[in-house]
Amino acid sequence: MKKNNIVVLINLDKPQLNIVQNSINVAKSMNAAVTFLYVKKAVDVVQNENHLSAIKTLTDAHMKIDGKMRELLEPFQQSTDTELRSKIAIGNVKNHIAKHLNKLNPDLVILGKRSKKILPWEGDRLTQFVVNEFNGPVLISATDQVLELNEQLSLGLLSASGSDAPKGIVEDLLKISSQPVKSFKIVNKASDAQTSSTMPFKTVEYAFEPGDNAVKNLSKYVHRNNVNLLFLDRDNVTQRNRKASSTNLHGVINQLPSSLLLA
Repeated sequence: MKKNNIVVLINLDKPQLNIVQNSINVAKSMNAAVTFLYVKKAVDVVQNENHLSAIKTLTDAHMKIDGKMRELLEPFQQSTDTELRSKIAIGNVKNHIAKHLNKLNPDLVILGKRSKKILPWEGDRLTQFVVNEFNGPVLISATDQVLELNEQLSLGLLSASGSDAPKGIVEDLLKISSQPVKSFKIVNKASDAQTSSTMPFKTVEYAFEPGDNAVKNLSKYVHRNNVNLLFLDRDNVTQRNRKASSTNLHGVINQLPSSLLLA
């Protein structure tokens, strides 16, 4: 069986325990090794120093970051058979991420959801960059929830049309859960919840009218149905010419309480 590869972008300056656990849970479901990548801005390490002093500062910072990474991952590695790797870098964050994604060619990228306190145009820059840079599936993990991949996993689908059956990693996750899938659509005319006949699995469908409150209403139903993981068709949320601007990536990430999978 093919060994898959997951890359997780983490922030060692914030609590990461749930993201690590969620990454391991996902890795077990898809027979994958996990590489945790942390990139620290160079300007946060070296400030107005001469060349020799800067080299020493960078070396010391690298050792300190490596120690923090080991401290984070070792307890998890002791309790799981999943292979956990780590890579750290100091420099331009986006350049290093792009370099490692190109080199590692992962089957899935995972990163934590940004704090709601951060302004949308500030907090989602890295997320949007990863989505634009990496063509594969991206999992945006809720930092306050542990994602248990078992029969009780509650999955949701957000699609512009709702007519295409999920494939790849989403299809694999659907096979794990025994729960009905909640299908959410943004359409011109809202309708009552109903069982969809176009999907090859049991589905409960919800439709919302496009507009300023579309994502807010969607968030309420996601929370009400205890959806743990919401699948978004990345072609719909990243295309430039969207009919419903309220379904843009920033709004969905900031307002929805669940983890999100773009695929």
